[in-house]
Amino acid sequence: AWLCDATMFWLAGQSVGGTLSPLGALLVMAITVLATVIPSAPAYVGTFELATVAVAGSLGVPPGNALALAVLAHALSLVPTIVLGPIALAGMGGGLRPLSLAAVAERQAQESASS
Repeated sequence: AWLCDATMFWLAGQSVGGTLSPLGALLVMAITVLATVIPSAPAYVGTFELATVAVAGSLGVPPGNALALAVLAHALSLVPTIVLGPIALAGMGGGLRPLSLAAVAERQAQESASS
């Protein structure tokens, strides 16, 4: 999985003109992923980009290209989850409706027990 993620960073770098070596892409990915443990906004917005730009910049990628790399890599890592996650949840029979029904049933059981 980590090699696939590093490959995604390498390909994103190639597509925006931020040429990284495969080992450089692995380093950018590793530091970026480690930086996401810092408390941040939802989906690591800002933290992800800052780490990517800092590491890619230290490897010689121009700042504009490094930011484009960061935004593209972040989008490529989030969009599949955002799009396919709800589809997978619905396919497994999950979703908010069963959770809501279970919560209502539990609340009714608690109210009837306390009465």
